[in-house]
Amino acid sequence: MWALGAMLCAQAQDLTLDSILALFAQRQHGHVNYTEEVVSDLLERPLHTSGELFFDAPDRLEKRTLKPSPQQLIAEGDQLTLVRGRHRASMRLSDYPQLSPLLNGLRATLAGDRATLEKNFQIALSARGEDWTLGLQPLASEDKPVYKRIEIRGNGGDIQNVSLERSNGERTLMTLSKPAES
Repeated sequence: MWALGAMLCAQAQDLTLDSILALFAQRQHGHVNYTEEVVSDLLERPLHTSGELFFDAPDRLEKRTLKPSPQQLIAEGDQLTLVRGRHRASMRLSDYPQLSPLLNGLRATLAGDRATLEKNFQIALSARGEDWTLGLQPLASEDKPVYKRIEIRGNGGDIQNVSLERSNGERTLMTLSKPAES
């Protein structure tokens, strides 16, 4: 009987989509370290990168790759900028609809923007206690989506990893961790 009561209590404490997004909406800035592994039939072995991610609400997301070679990818509003050494290239994100689901999904999640998520994705949430998994499947569009599924896993108000499954079978796993305090 006690076990049943404990199980019901644990289920009652499970997070909802609104409660998770509310935790993100409270945070205006974020900074985490990341490691990333890309597995593709086009590669002889998985590609590993690492660096830092920065988020400033409502829509600035910056990925600073430090290894194996430095580069920056900055998404802000409809502007996407790639910086490698002295070379800088910018483009409008709306000109590349295949990239929009990934970047808009991450930015909307981090901003706690449920309306944008629902506009662009079929959303599936599973939660147990403080652990949760948010599945984002791009809604049908005229173009074949590059990303088949985006899965974001976290605990409370922290994202622990992001996995991406592309339509071509390529898989990416990004693991996030808080930077060491100095």
